[in-house]
Amino acid sequence: MKVLFFHAAAGHPKVAHALMTQAGATLRPFQRYLQQAIHTAKERQVRYQLPWERVRDMRTLRLEPLDTVLRVPRRPPGMVLVSWPAEVTPDLSKPGFVIDRSLAVVVESARATANGLHVRTTPALEPSDRLVWCGCTCTAEPEPAPPAPRSIAEPDGRALTLRSEPEADAEHAWRLVVEGRVEAGHLLVDGEEAEVLHGHPGPRKVIDERGRSLDASGLLVRTEDPPAEGLLRGDDGVRYRWSVEGSASRRGRWIRLLPPETVESDEVLDPRVAFCEGDVREVWTQPRHREGAVFRVLRVDADRYQLLLERLPPEGSRLYLPVDVRNLHLQRRALDQLAQAPLPHHQGLLRPCEDPEHVRWPAVSPVAISSDGWRSLTDPTRDGTLEQRRFVEKALGSPDFAFLEGPPGSGKTTAICELVQQLVESGQRVLLCASTHVAIDNVLERLLGGDCPIDAVRIGRLARVDDRVQQAQLDVRVDALVERWRSMPAMRQHDGELTAMAERTVIMAANLTCGTTMGIVNHPLFRGRDEDLQRWERPITTMPHWDVLIVDEASKTLIQELMVPALMARRWIIVGDVRQLPPFSDRADLVANLRDLVDSEDRPLFPRDHQRACLLLFHMLRGRVRQPGMRWLVVEAPGVLDAIERELVAEPEDDLSVARVVSRARARGGPVEHVTVEQLRAGAPEALHLAAATWVLVSDDLLPEVSGLLPSNLLLTRELASGGGGLDEGDALLLRQGHWLTRGGRLPESYRGERSRGEITTFADSQRCESEWLARHDLANELAWRITRIHELRYGRNQHERTRLREDLARLMPRAVDISEPLAEIEDIGLPSILEVLQEGIGQERSHRRSALTLGFRTTRPDDFEARFGSLRVQHRMHPQISSFARELIYQGRALQDANTIGQRDAAIGWSFDEFTARRVWWHVPGHEHQGINLDEVRVVEALVRDFIAWAKRAGPPRHRRSALWEVACLAFYGKQEHALSRMLQQLTGETRSSTRFSVDDAPVEIACGTVDRFQGREADLVLLSIRNTRRIGFLDSPNRLNVAVTRARQQLVVVGNADYFGQCRIAELKELVRRSPRVSRVRNR
Repeated sequence: MKVLFFHAAAGHPKVAHALMTQAGATLRPFQRYLQQAIHTAKERQVRYQLPWERVRDMRTLRLEPLDTVLRVPRRPPGMVLVSWPAEVTPDLSKPGFVIDRSLAVVVESARATANGLHVRTTPALEPSDRLVWCGCTCTAEPEPAPPAPRSIAEPDGRALTLRSEPEADAEHAWRLVVEGRVEAGHLLVDGEEAEVLHGHPGPRKVIDERGRSLDASGLLVRTEDPPAEGLLRGDDGVRYRWSVEGSASRRGRWIRLLPPETVESDEVLDPRVAFCEGDVREVWTQPRHREGAVFRVLRVDADRYQLLLERLPPEGSRLYLPVDVRNLHLQRRALDQLAQAPLPHHQGLLRPCEDPEHVRWPAVSPVAISSDGWRSLTDPTRDGTLEQRRFVEKALGSPDFAFLEGPPGSGKTTAICELVQQLVESGQRVLLCASTHVAIDNVLERLLGGDCPIDAVRIGRLARVDDRVQQAQLDVRVDALVERWRSMPAMRQHDGELTAMAERTVIMAANLTCGTTMGIVNHPLFRGRDEDLQRWERPITTMPHWDVLIVDEASKTLIQELMVPALMARRWIIVGDVRQLPPFSDRADLVANLRDLVDSEDRPLFPRDHQRACLLLFHMLRGRVRQPGMRWLVVEAPGVLDAIERELVAEPEDDLSVARVVSRARARGGPVEHVTVEQLRAGAPEALHLAAATWVLVSDDLLPEVSGLLPSNLLLTRELASGGGGLDEGDALLLRQGHWLTRGGRLPESYRGERSRGEITTFADSQRCESEWLARHDLANELAWRITRIHELRYGRNQHERTRLREDLARLMPRAVDISEPLAEIEDIGLPSILEVLQEGIGQERSHRRSALTLGFRTTRPDDFEARFGSLRVQHRMHPQISSFARELIYQGRALQDANTIGQRDAAIGWSFDEFTARRVWWHVPGHEHQGINLDEVRVVEALVRDFIAWAKRAGPPRHRRSALWEVACLAFYGKQEHALSRMLQQLTGETRSSTRFSVDDAPVEIACGTVDRFQGREADLVLLSIRNTRRIGFLDSPNRLNVAVTRARQQLVVVGNADYFGQCRIAELKELVRRSPRVSRVRNR
């Protein structure tokens, strides 16, 4: 039966069996990885636990706009032929020829203007082209930008009142605010009929009659105290009437998640983020699933780390975040279907599984689009547009895959919008996925505001969907359709079926479906695919529901996350940037997998006791703890000591003598000498092994029995007093050992401990340092962070650290059992993005057969890859002085070129914050880090924020931009430093209930606070980047993380940290950042 599926998918019966074998071998590592992840998730059940507190009752205000924001299409400047002879009549039947580019063009239209002859050609002309046409040679130049509209009226001529001057937005439209409610459609603009669209995303802030400012999200405001009576004025220029939402909004109880009691200094993720991101539907008050301990999540306020629960949890309880096993099951079943029962439309998905030497990749035939056929990429004079257009044409013509890479701010989202519009207009159905809700909603908002016939449905919980696009959310659309049907007498007899009918109607009519890569599994098409074991063999899909799947933010998406929606489509467009951060791999998830490794039969492969043994061997075999006079007493569970013996048998250690106290004699066959309790008591000669051994091993159940018989000149690897090892504090061994320790003196050679700022100089210091380290760490954590760091450093210039970490991994690995395969699968499948896998592969050793997935599509079939690949080299975000570092150091000059739009934008918005001599500076702070926080840097950031607020009050809001607020981002690399910045901003702004987003009452400023990792995909006018570390690199040596950090700012980047230390560190990128950034220690005007 299985081979029949491959007969249908292969297209030729002779290759069906070979394809089946090849696909099975290539996909088997992915199946094993997911089997391990599912096993771990079932055993683990929860990811995090957090304390919480009740929040005062919050009121939700619904805003009703009294004015209308309209978007009038702004015709992009065309091309004019200057010096066109007035006596020559244009002849559209004649071809033209561009001399400098040796390019023939067709002139589609021509009309005389005051600036020359306005022409439209295919292909489009570029500035300074010399065109020969109709016997004339003229130079093409962009025409002057058209003026802003001066008047607007209804079709019957009734004038509409403009409340403010028209503003040009970034999407080729004029933004007008007119009094009253006006329907979009055909209106008279400056006396000429024009198609006018609604352009109202909603305000970011509203101000009441007393001047009090309130944060708004779309048309909702959450506040404890209602505003003053009267209208509210939005920062978008619109007046609003407000009302308190009815009983539906008062369902449930709001609670605030509190930070964990203990946070590691180098932790990146705040666990509260995991509760507030994604599609969390429930939390528990018990670590295992129990009836009555499950609390549904109704809404989420991520800025305040608040959840609206259906009911209040018991006082003093903790909230647990369940593991999402459903997604893992669906991913595993998607892989199983591709490996065992592929459908004909999966042929393209199977090609990366085939042998690169024998697979036939079909040719790509780009689809030419006429100059007037573009929808979003309408301005050819805008730098980067031609690159975007070439990719869109290539993607439209690819029979399977297309890949788009682009640096930050390069216009990847605009290219996606254009591609979606072209696909929809050609009658195709599109599925759009990304790793975050923000990315999805950004694209959807642009598309809904255009004039393309987009029928979009947004999959995801309403609380996680941006207010600006909630009209497209599935439940909202279904409810609206049901309400409309109920008003029809003929439909009333079907009332009980209306909801199901409406849902089917909406999802089948939609030509664009949007959702996160993890949240798309909540689409009705996936319903029932994972509900019971009897349906395990049921395929994910039996037909292609979409023509094209577009994956945005693919650099943050794992290949197995892509697989579920990919099976539902015929073609696949992958968009991202491998030079930014890889998919976020929660270290807790990696650790959980490593702690519970199993084989194909779900049997333990590497038990916890064995892991503890390997950690002890790794840590205690280092030269610094094997100095003369250093002998160690190792007290552990019997299983740990058994595993140590097996490890030493598998790989004996030179110059290490080990003796173990056992209850009765055992057969001896290894390097560990056994001494029985009876021999110790009798003073037998065998007991002398303890006096000579480097390590003395004693199981914790035997320790109380033999403690008085052990040598006192042994250092302890763990606390042995009550609660630590079962001995009373007055035990003879502890008293004798403590006396010896005080007289032990200094070590032959001092060393520096992991957390000690001073040198470890005495035996007592060494015991305290090593026992504390062993108490805090476990093997899974040690493996996990090294695997993650190795992956982060893959593009770094200095590979010394990567080599050192590889050597550490080799020493951490067990010798008595082989875990190299599952460990490599976690590294090669659980960390790289879909972009990395398809370009570079997961490694030849992951499969016994060659394929594009193991060796990389780009490396094995470069011509076929390039035919499907597009690269955007131009950036439209950063001031040139900010972009220069990443352009030269990260992209080696091949990308992040400055667009010609940046200067125009900066002049238009009115940026005049000139407190620094350059747009990227390093504020030198010698500083001091204590317990993960550098308060010196926090104080500098606070002073800079205050300076900027003072400037913003004087300068007023940005001009000609949709948002009427200047945006500031206070970023840190580490979670504890972010918490310190957040607390500072709470005090500075008075917004004590917010944690990540703050507003200033009397200034047009919005401040974001977060880690660099969380801020990927976002930007701000001013970015203040706190380095924190002062005497170590930490994970700042990751070029991808550094790239994200220094490319968030549009106008000004201030790096705050110890320039002296990082200017002399061994990491080339950090040294160059210090060298190329002017050093400052005060603002220019202070």
